[in-house]
Amino acid sequence: MLALGPAGGIGFFFIFFVALLALSSKEPHAGWPTVLQIREKLDELNRRADQIRATITSQELEELYEHLRKGGGTDTSLRDPRTMLPLSQPAEVDLLIKQYVQSGLSWKEAILKMAGEQRVMIKPGWILSPTIEDALSEAKSELRKAKLDELARIKEAQAHELEPRLYEDLFSTYRKIYGSGAKRVLDRRIESYIKKGLERNEAVVALAGKEGLLPKER
Repeated sequence: MLALGPAGGIGFFFIFFVALLALSSKEPHAGWPTVLQIREKLDELNRRADQIRATITSQELEELYEHLRKGGGTDTSLRDPRTMLPLSQPAEVDLLIKQYVQSGLSWKEAILKMAGEQRVMIKPGWILSPTIEDALSEAKSELRKAKLDELARIKEAQAHELEPRLYEDLFSTYRKIYGSGAKRVLDRRIESYIKKGLERNEAVVALAGKEGLLPKER
């Protein structure tokens, strides 16, 4: 789905200056990628842009053209890159494209040039003229996702490690209440959690939490 990217934003030099100050180490910290990671991400975004230019179909190009013609008058209105005046009418968009063609570009090249200048996203993360700000934003998002994935793996590993001990603690607690029927009651309650979609180790941890048997966090 085509969508107009935000106009303006933090400037290239400011972003780069902040990146150099905050990311001078080789390792990312406080959720910030390193300068090398930003550079690699910008290279990746540029490869995506090249792929769009090389593979865009005639139908997709026509849709992009129509999208540009309908872009005026929105919160992120198109602007003439020379004068920065809004392109509020489809005819003004057509005129700018015509000028690009007269300068020697093909119609396809003119459409793609304008889409790049206006920061139109062909689809999320696919911009024809990516900036260091785009690279920084995407790299930070990937770091956040990697951190969440890492935390999930740690929690899963901890659950596997805790399961045998927590099961024994639950069994001991239930035996005081249910006597010889403790194991049957315990296994039935664990099974009820499993039916809700949990893995066995997760079910044991969840039940232990409900019974107040989880170790205190330090």
